[in-house]
Amino acid sequence: MSFVRIELRSKNPIRIYDSLNKLHDLISKNRIDIVHCHHRMAALFMALYKLRWRMPYIWTLHLAPIPCDPIHRWMTHYGSKAIAVSYEVGELLRDDIKVPDADIAYVLNGIDESQLKPASIEEKVKTRERFEIAVDKVVIALHSRIAPVKNHEAVVEAVGMLTPEERKRLVIVCSGKQCGDYYEKIQKRIEELRIGDSFRFCGWVTAREILSSADALMLPSLQEGFGLNCIEAMFMRIPVLRTQTAGYHDMRDYCVGMEDASSETVLKYIRRVLLGDALSQERTERAEAFVHEKCTVKVMTEHTVAVYKDVLKKQ
Repeated sequence: MSFVRIELRSKNPIRIYDSLNKLHDLISKNRIDIVHCHHRMAALFMALYKLRWRMPYIWTLHLAPIPCDPIHRWMTHYGSKAIAVSYEVGELLRDDIKVPDADIAYVLNGIDESQLKPASIEEKVKTRERFEIAVDKVVIALHSRIAPVKNHEAVVEAVGMLTPEERKRLVIVCSGKQCGDYYEKIQKRIEELRIGDSFRFCGWVTAREILSSADALMLPSLQEGFGLNCIEAMFMRIPVLRTQTAGYHDMRDYCVGMEDASSETVLKYIRRVLLGDALSQERTERAEAFVHEKCTVKVMTEHTVAVYKDVLKKQ
């Protein structure tokens, strides 16, 4: 496998022409049969490419919603197929970008589950020791980058609204790079509310590291495409609570859906975790079966290759 950097964001006609020629050189030397785009600009470049050279391509949309005004729709080119990573992404492709149903394929995101077996009690204790979390605490993981779209702010405000007795029982453990304006904003608000004891920021860690410390995963995002952290938790038999953003429809029978992303709603579901009524063993078992059937790299690859074959068969 090789990686070649080609500029796809420049609006300079000379740079665009140069990028198209580099792309053609890459395609020709490697005898590529089909191009798979994962960004709207990449698909636009392939549309320009096809004005001169013949090459089938497809586009995967990984996020919903995205801008869908007339100008953005005019600039959206999906080639032979548009792949949706979730039901809601498919709805956006059909209803807002106006992609015909026949041109939409659904391929759920998949991950390498080999390192995501359920953690033993001993591992859970060791991980909590590493993060300086007492064994008797209720731990909710926020496993994502620390950015406004992930909505850590609502969790901070919700923890601030808990009673002192509730906060004594709870720790929120957060992965993600510890820098940037939003991170600083979150830290300042935690300090203002004097709730620092209720949070642990562990930086970039593996899914296994953070989830092996947790009793539940919370995804309070304002926007998603699917939610890889949710299926990582499901592989490890960790209950999932998430907003009903894109990806929720596909996993709604296997997680707890939060009706909105407000701090008041997050507070309600944190309290449900503390009470234990959001931690259904039966739901967790069904979630584990779901991800093993639908969300492995093997299954995702098989479904993606099937799209390639279908497109190439029609050329």
